[in-house]
Amino acid sequence: MAGWVTLGMGRIEEDTAAANKLFVEAVKLVKRAKKLKLPEYQRPLISLTAQRYETSEAKADALEEAVAKLNEIVGDYPSSYLAVKLISGQDTGSISLEGVRSAAMRAREEAETDREKAEQRFEKYHKAAEQGDAEAQFNLGAMYRSGEAVSVNAAEALKWYSKAAEQGHAEAQFNLGKIYDNGEGVPENDAEAVKWYCMAAEQGYVRAQTSLGAMYYDGTGVPENRAEAVKWFRKASEQGYAEARFMLGFMYAQGKGVPEDDAEALKLWRKAAEQGLAEAQYKLGAMYDLGWGVPEDKAEAAKWWRKAAEQGNAQAQFSLGEMYADGKGVPQNDTEAAKWWRKAAEQGDEEAKERLKELEAK
Repeated sequence: MAGWVTLGMGRIEEDTAAANKLFVEAVKLVKRAKKLKLPEYQRPLISLTAQRYETSEAKADALEEAVAKLNEIVGDYPSSYLAVKLISGQDTGSISLEGVRSAAMRAREEAETDREKAEQRFEKYHKAAEQGDAEAQFNLGAMYRSGEAVSVNAAEALKWYSKAAEQGHAEAQFNLGKIYDNGEGVPENDAEAVKWYCMAAEQGYVRAQTSLGAMYYDGTGVPENRAEAVKWFRKASEQGYAEARFMLGFMYAQGKGVPEDDAEALKLWRKAAEQGLAEAQYKLGAMYDLGWGVPEDKAEAAKWWRKAAEQGNAQAQFSLGEMYADGKGVPQNDTEAAKWWRKAAEQGDEEAKERLKELEAK
C-alpha cells in the first residue's frame, strides 16, 4: 500500500509541475492581451485602422490560447491543486478560468465586428475607387498593402496608390515613394522614390519632406546635398514633425549642411524628445550625460534614457544599465543594471551581453 501511495504522490507532483507551467504560460498570454490596446478608427488608415484590425485579432488569439492552456490543466491534470481551484472557481491569485473565457469571447466578438467593418470599408472604397475617387483609391491601396480585410497584394496596392498619386493625392504619393524605396513588390528604384517623395513634399506632406531630406543626405536617388537635406528637414520640422526635428538636430550637432551649433541641436532634440521620439530621448540623455551643450546632469540623463529605454531603444537600455551599475544619476543597483542590459542584449547589443557576463561572474 505504501508503494502505491508513493507512486500516487509522485504522479500528483508531476501533474502539479505540468499544471504550474501551463498556468504561467496562460498568465503571460493574458498579460500580452491586456497590453494590446485598440486604437480608435481615424486616419491615416494604414497606421491606425489596419493596426486596430490586426490588434483585435491578436488579442482574441492570445486569450483563446490562454483558455486552451487552462482547459488543458483541468482536462489532463485534474489532480493538481490548480485544476481543483480552476474547476471550483476559486481565486488563483491572478486569473480564473471563467474570467479568461469571458474575456476571450468578448475579444473574439470585437475582432469579428472589426473584421465586418473592414470588409464594409473595403467594399465602399472599392466602389468609389473604380469611379475615380482619389481618397478611396488611396484607402484601397492601403488596405491591400496592410492586408486589412483582404490578403496582402503588393501589385494591387501599387495600382491603386498610383491612380491616387497621379491625381495629386499627397499621402498616396508618399506611400508610392516608400514602395519604390523599399522594393515592396517592385524592384527598388531610388530615382522613382525621390520623384514621388518630391511631389508629396512640395505639397507640404511632412513625412515626404523628411524622407526626401534623408535621400539628399545619403545621396540616394539624387546627388548628395547636405544643404538640400537641411532645407527639407527644416520644412517638416517647422510643421512640428518629431523625426524631422531629430534629423535637423543631428545636422546641427555634426555641422553638416549648417554651422555646428550644439544649442540648436539641444533645442530640436528636446522638442522631439518631448513628443516621445525615442531616438531624440536617447540623444538628449547623452547630452546631459556628457555635458554636451548643456551642464552635465546625470539624473537628467537617466530620466531621458529611461523614457527611451521603456520604448525599446537598445542604446538607451544599455546606457541606463550602465547608470545603475555605476550608481550615477540613480541609486546603484545591480539587479536594475542586469534588467536593462538583458533587454538590450535581447536586441543584439553585444556590449550589453558582455556586461551581463561580467556581472554574473562577480
